[in-house]
Amino acid sequence: MECTVKFKLTSELTQEDWKAYIEAFNEVFHKDYTIEQLTSKYTSTCWGYSMHGLVYVDDLLVGGQTFMPQKLNYKGREILLANGCDSFLREKCRYDMEAMAKTRKPMYEYMQSHGVSGTFGSTYKTFVKYLSHFLGVKEIGTPTNWVMPVSYVPGKLGLFVNPFLRLAVKSLLSISLLNKRKLFSGKELFTPVGYYTPAAYYTTYKELKNGRKCNYHISAKNHLVIIQDDFETVADFVGGVMELLAENKYRVRAVEYRTGCRLPFPFRPYKKNEIFNGNLWDENISMDDFCDFSKWRYKRGYFD
Repeated sequence: MECTVKFKLTSELTQEDWKAYIEAFNEVFHKDYTIEQLTSKYTSTCWGYSMHGLVYVDDLLVGGQTFMPQKLNYKGREILLANGCDSFLREKCRYDMEAMAKTRKPMYEYMQSHGVSGTFGSTYKTFVKYLSHFLGVKEIGTPTNWVMPVSYVPGKLGLFVNPFLRLAVKSLLSISLLNKRKLFSGKELFTPVGYYTPAAYYTTYKELKNGRKCNYHISAKNHLVIIQDDFETVADFVGGVMELLAENKYRVRAVEYRTGCRLPFPFRPYKKNEIFNGNLWDENISMDDFCDFSKWRYKRGYFD
């Protein structure tokens, strides 16, 4: 079974391409997205389009990889990197990791010829090994996934127990409202430019009472997942979480947040099998800086 790869820009995808793509995408990710939703995502970049590597077997689309250009600040100057996302292969083709790695080659050539300094993205550890072997991808670090249970007792018993659990969570969070510690040290070298919203097509945008803003969604497991935000301090973050819980309290079983900073109790860390990784082509950017996860102001909506 031989795979072929086609490179296209978002504007070059035909209606037939989109139909095949959305079918495979939803099958692999167990989602129900529409063409309009993914078009909105892929055209929300600083270029107004993204780059796509499409994998075919006998003219059947079996996988894809997308890169979305994004501006970042590095040591006081603006640089252009590309966020790798939505990497997938249909189950029967997942043995061919080399083909998946090859989807990147034409995109890399296009990006380098258009002033892109490098790439980044979060990828499962097994695939990173293939990317490292075939394309020289470097491991940068492992983002922390934080979770805070809110109410997790099912059935009739939960009707009595969960209100007390929610009250306990609220009390614990209230203590951190006084914590003015910065979420990040301020020594990070790679920081997003502006309030970038690549995931806004499936999230709820909220302007909070404390003056901050965020995008979030409620998952199929009734987890409140914060996708993007402009929280600066622990108090900002906790105040935002408390407001979101107050609005959605009967729907939410837990709160999730993926970041590179430390969060207060009752949030608990757990790590997924994903590695933040990338390629660097710009000699004016230090490879030591690039490969040091502590130098990135990592938040899920900007780098995932």
